[in-house]
Amino acid sequence: MELVRPVKPVRPVKPAKPVKPVRPVRPVGPVGPVSPAGPVRRG
Repeated sequence: MELVRPVKPVRPVKPAKPVKPVRPVRPVGPVGPVSPAGPVRRG
């Protein structure tokens, strides 16, 4: 019997996340200018 190697399933390409429009001026909060990496890294 010839054992056929199972083909690894191809990972489905994840749809690109919608890019949030970058505001030219960063909104200044009580702590200071909000870093763009903060809210984006969450979720």
